[in-house]
Amino acid sequence: MFKVGTLNRHSSSKRNLIDNIDELATRIDLGTPDDFYFGFASSNYSFFDIINNKAPLALKVGNTLSLYQKGTDGQSLKIYLIDKSESPALHEVIQLIASPRGTSEFNRSNPFDFNDSYLRRTKQEIEGTTKHEESTLYDMARRFLCDVLDSKLIDSEQLEKMSSAAKEISDNSDNISLSINEKLLSSLLQPLTGSTATPCI
Repeated sequence: MFKVGTLNRHSSSKRNLIDNIDELATRIDLGTPDDFYFGFASSNYSFFDIINNKAPLALKVGNTLSLYQKGTDGQSLKIYLIDKSESPALHEVIQLIASPRGTSEFNRSNPFDFNDSYLRRTKQEIEGTTKHEESTLYDMARRFLCDVLDSKLIDSEQLEKMSSAAKEISDNSDNISLSINEKLLSSLLQPLTGSTATPCI
C-alpha cells in the first residue's frame, strides 16, 4: 500500500475542479515526477483534515491521479492516468465505490494507507485492512491497483484476470463495486518510471 503520510502537500485546486476533469488536468505539477496530495479549496489542510471534513482528496502518484472521498454515503476512489501530451488530459481507468456497509471490503481493496497516527479509523476499518488472507479478491484488487499506481507494465492476461475479478466483486455484493476500463487501460498504460513514494506493498 502507498502510505499517504509520505507524500508532499501541494496547493489546493478550486472546489469546482472536482467536477471539471479537463481543467484539473492542466495543473502544471501533474507533469512533474513529484508525488503529492492536495485538496480542493483547502490549501491549509493536511490529508487528515481533508478526509475528516468529508472533502475530496487528490493523490498524485507516479503517472496517476487518484480522487478519494469519504462521506456519510460511503467511500469512493477514482484513478486517472495522466496524459502529459501537448493537450494534457486525465483518463479515468478505475473506479472503486462502497456504501458504509462495504467499508471493510473497500479498505482491503484500497491501495492507499491513511496511517493510523493521522486518521483515526474505527475498529471495523482497522480489522478490514489487517485481518484477512492474501488470496481474496479484495487483496488481488489492491495489488492490481498498486501496480497501476506504480506504473508497472501489465500484460493482457493479468488485465483480463483482474477485469473478471472486478466483475465478481461487484456481482457478489450490493455494498461495493469495482470497474476497470480494460480497453483504455491497456492502450494507455506504459512501462514508465514508477513512483518515488514509499513502495506499494
